[in-house]
Amino acid sequence: DSPAAVHAARGYVGAIREAAGPEVDVGLYLHGRVSKSMAKRFVKAIDPEEPAFYEELVLPESSGAIPEVVARISTAIATGERCREGGRVVW
Repeated sequence: DSPAAVHAARGYVGAIREAAGPEVDVGLYLHGRVSKSMAKRFVKAIDPEEPAFYEELVLPESSGAIPEVVARISTAIATGERCREGGRVVW
């Protein structure tokens, strides 16, 4: 959760994109490890590498950040599998 970590992640994803080429979808599963503020920085840095999706970008209790992040990118955000309450998806 630092600028250095985001920079390193972009390098990793860029290397994967280069090796895989444009024909392969690359999905990023973040396990909710990114804070709300860093999620915005993260997707801005990574989105040029054209990931297919980001999954569990933020923790369920930070779900309010998702609409703001979605407004900044064209990449899909998959979420909800850890947001269960009584067997239903909360958001």
